[in-house]
Amino acid sequence: KYLNMLDAGHAFKQAISTKNPLIIWELTKNNFLSYNEFLNILVGVILINYRFSIGKTYKINTLRNNYGNKVNELIKLNPPDESYKFLFELMRPDIRNAIGHQTIWFNKEDNIVTYLNDKTGDNEIISIEDFILLNSKASYLGEAYLVALGTIGIFTIGKPIDKTRLPKELFLFLMNIISPQ
Repeated sequence: KYLNMLDAGHAFKQAISTKNPLIIWELTKNNFLSYNEFLNILVGVILINYRFSIGKTYKINTLRNNYGNKVNELIKLNPPDESYKFLFELMRPDIRNAIGHQTIWFNKEDNIVTYLNDKTGDNEIISIEDFILLNSKASYLGEAYLVALGTIGIFTIGKPIDKTRLPKELFLFLMNIISPQ
């Protein structure tokens, strides 16, 4: 899922420069589906870890729940950290399902994307600009995920000097929330 997301994000970024609406539309849908598939797995892991961190019970089979249920459960837990707001913005199981079921289309004349919400049975709309904006934001998830894993690795198995070699802003940010031990 991670590699698919990286490939789709790269293709999406390249498509924007073509200025060809059909190519942009197709690669935007592909990127949207790929990053939501990645988030589907990631949200399950986040749920397990977040529930554990706040002393609530958790189940490993959470990973098998459908994406919409995982998203709803995380929203219900209402984590206070600002970074979750970014995730909540990107997680759109309704649009992901519409792409997967091919019940989404782009009206070029009105610049809107219409999709069938499979939960309500209603057609919903989002502007093409907002759809592309979500994809643009998500196209950097791969790099952010890699930085997060590297940082966790440095804090878990690295030496104290390794921590100081992180970018200054990241190091200072982490020192404010993690004890230096």
